[in-house]
Amino acid sequence: MHAQLNLWFRCKLIARQPRPSSLFVIDPEMADGRGEFLAPSGYWLKTMVALMRIGSRLRIFRYPLFAHLAVIKILLKGLIDSPLLDNPTTTQILDVLATSSPSCSLPVVPLAVRSPYLNAWINLKLEDGTAVPSPGGTWPTVWNGQGIGWVGLVRVDGKVSHEWQGNQGGFLPTNTTALYMTATRTIFTIQAGPVEFNVTYLSPVEEQPSDWVRQSFPFSYVSIDTVWSTDGQEHQVQFYLDTTGEWLSNDHDEELIWSTSAAPKSIIHSIKRTYQQPFNENGDFSTDGSVYFAISQMYPGLTWQSGFSTDMRLLFGNQGVLNNTEDAQHRTMYSTQPAVATSINLGTFSTTASPIVWAVGYVRDPAIRYTVGQSTQLRRSYFWTKYQTINDAIDDFLLDFPNALSRAAELDNKVLADAAQVSSKYASVTALCLRQTFGAMDITVSKTTSGDWNESDVKVFMKDLGNSRRINPIEVLFAALPAFLYFNATLVRYLLDPLLDCSISSNPVNGYAPADIGSTYPNVNGILGDQYSFGLDTSATMLTMILAHAQKSGDATLIETYFPLLKLWADFLVANTLDTNKFSSSDGLAKFDSNLAFKSIIGVYAMSEISRLVEQGASSYSLSDNYTSAAESMTQQWLTLGLSSDGHMTSSNGVKSSWGLAYSLYALALLDASWIDEKIINAQTLFYSSQIGLAGAYGLPYTSDASLTRSDWTLFTAAALTDNILRDNMIDAVFTRMHLNRSDCPWPTSYDSQTGSLNGGCASPSQGAMFAVLAKKLSNLPISVNVSNGVMSRSLTAPTTSATGPIHSTGNEHPPTRGQQNMSVIIGSVLGCLAIAGFIFGSLFFLRKRWIRKTTLARMRHASAFAFEEEKTVTTPKTVLAAVGKRQIIALRPELDSPNRISTVLRNEVEDLRREVAVLREIRSEAGPPPVYDGPLVV
Repeated sequence: MHAQLNLWFRCKLIARQPRPSSLFVIDPEMADGRGEFLAPSGYWLKTMVALMRIGSRLRIFRYPLFAHLAVIKILLKGLIDSPLLDNPTTTQILDVLATSSPSCSLPVVPLAVRSPYLNAWINLKLEDGTAVPSPGGTWPTVWNGQGIGWVGLVRVDGKVSHEWQGNQGGFLPTNTTALYMTATRTIFTIQAGPVEFNVTYLSPVEEQPSDWVRQSFPFSYVSIDTVWSTDGQEHQVQFYLDTTGEWLSNDHDEELIWSTSAAPKSIIHSIKRTYQQPFNENGDFSTDGSVYFAISQMYPGLTWQSGFSTDMRLLFGNQGVLNNTEDAQHRTMYSTQPAVATSINLGTFSTTASPIVWAVGYVRDPAIRYTVGQSTQLRRSYFWTKYQTINDAIDDFLLDFPNALSRAAELDNKVLADAAQVSSKYASVTALCLRQTFGAMDITVSKTTSGDWNESDVKVFMKDLGNSRRINPIEVLFAALPAFLYFNATLVRYLLDPLLDCSISSNPVNGYAPADIGSTYPNVNGILGDQYSFGLDTSATMLTMILAHAQKSGDATLIETYFPLLKLWADFLVANTLDTNKFSSSDGLAKFDSNLAFKSIIGVYAMSEISRLVEQGASSYSLSDNYTSAAESMTQQWLTLGLSSDGHMTSSNGVKSSWGLAYSLYALALLDASWIDEKIINAQTLFYSSQIGLAGAYGLPYTSDASLTRSDWTLFTAAALTDNILRDNMIDAVFTRMHLNRSDCPWPTSYDSQTGSLNGGCASPSQGAMFAVLAKKLSNLPISVNVSNGVMSRSLTAPTTSATGPIHSTGNEHPPTRGQQNMSVIIGSVLGCLAIAGFIFGSLFFLRKRWIRKTTLARMRHASAFAFEEEKTVTTPKTVLAAVGKRQIIALRPELDSPNRISTVLRNEVEDLRREVAVLREIRSEAGPPPVYDGPLVV
């Protein structure tokens, strides 16, 4: 906190009017680190600044920053008696100072970021690096750079109109005198002639573990508060905000329809495509959504309108009002561009603290089409469990703004307080990444067969934003894991559950974890495909995440439900970990075999801990001990194969001078594993210390034979090391790229370590890795696995392993297919039936033979003069198996060596058994996934 306080002190305080509501306006020049406090007016203000300077130089401000602000507030009260000091908005301004970091050099900042399709940013740098003086000098964009017609105007004294957002032209410009970022808010202080005001863009992140209604609502707030005069005079002020349909499509010929409705408490505009295409995308835009733009009806000077965007903006500029009419002539996006707008007349004043609040959102209903096996669900956003209509939901959202702001300030306080203990730059990177991480998800719920909400069936789907339409990609989930664990570990369960559900329901069931569950977001088809080459990476990552979730949340549901599947993946790791040549990392970067192998070993260790949880209360931990032994054995081999003489990981086999970002060490730190010798981590730390001085401006490369790097793996590596100075240097490199003076896109994850040139990952949720340092400090919670109560309910018919431990196979072959599994079951069933029939046949034959022998002897005694005739031999049927197609086998008719009546009866019995087996085989073949096993698991 001391570092953050000093950073705050370096900012330049401009107080043009001696009113507490306008004291804390931060000049952009503070970014150079040489700013100082200025007190141009008021003896009391000069006194306060002098006291603060003295305190700073004497280093007496070592207490939490919030305490200092409380002291300042008391000091202000003693110097000037003003009721504004007790105004909630003034308190919020003080909170902003306590929870924000100066961000004037950021090239792109978030505005409204709540979902994959409500993802708006603003670029504050031109292509040549020139700063844009205000949000009014450029168009907001969605994450991929497509512009949005989202315009804000302010009219002062009925004469002059200024553009504070957008780039319509024809209006006077505004000037940004301050820009601050918190984890949930972007705050601009904007000057428009003799008036200044704050514009806050709030995208809530709800920290409550089960507040799915609020977190799933894809809306953000835009508010204007604390409007004040800079010349001490009263001024008449009106505000205007509109939006177009460019949230919906990048096709200018797209036909749109719009409407305006009066909810009980709000005016609500909506725009959507005329022709909807459910569950599809076109150029990163959803083809089945509606954009909503709303404002409360409580404002006395409220007017609204829909129509040609330019006409409405000019109307407001000239008259300060709109005409409360709706344009019924629906048309294409760029045919006299349609827009929806609202305006507010604040009247005449010198200072006002009453906020104006808008809501902007993007709704798709249903949100996700989820197909697993033969079943398809149309899943809806969770907020629908509370609301019957979207208007009711929007009303509540607007009414909740004061509470939402309070919750946001509390969360921002927490992030800043924790992150600033690491460094001020770390506080900045955590503040920027949070909305980016949480803004790539849809939180969904299903309905029961009776049509009721199944609120226990929560599934969260993440889009691979910035890269593709992949759904819940494992490497992205792993990168974002620290943020989810830090804020709401419960989310991890619902993000991983779809991957596990699709895996165990697939046909065939793979012996390794999938890389994702589809590539056509928001259409989850559950098609896993051939992802064998990523099997080591994905299986190890899934086991690591499942154990981390259980440790940090205390929830063992995933372990209880999917243990057989987890065991299958762990056995795959044991069989293949030391043979990494045929495997790749799922992040698409260059091969780094020793890192991948170590990651896999950690996955086996994770399974040993998972097994230990399952075996709690048992007489022994045989399964857990076997996995632990396997991990230790592989570690000893890895030490020889994967390390150089100085102890660092090599990135190329046999090249001892090669190296890379050993981010797998973070999994070790996160799980608090103690079985690895700390000397390995110390050696890696020493090696990076020798390389950091030679690194590019933007950090160490991912491997020594390429210049690309990744911010997420950099933070993972930094968090795992034992040298805090080295850790901070690596964080500083990420901070430097975050502030790179370019207009590439929202903060990317992959770039050149020397030049900073973009490689990919714009607006990616992978930036949740910035919380790696904080997540590592989280405490583990007690975990209890209830084995007797429906545990292991998702069983599978798949390649089986020893009940006491993993099978050590060569790993040269792909896991058996589902067809091969079915063949084994059928052959076993047929042979079993034949064995039973043979036993019956043999018993009857033996009895018959004894009966014949007795009869023959009796005849010989009484009548026969002939020698005993040789009995005919009856042999068992000869059965031949023949293949039919790829997935079925049939039994050919047996050849009998004797036509006697008893053999014929037995033959008919065997044929009946065969037919029954064939029927069972066909049923199994057509049924798809294996039957669910509800009994207790034997371990």
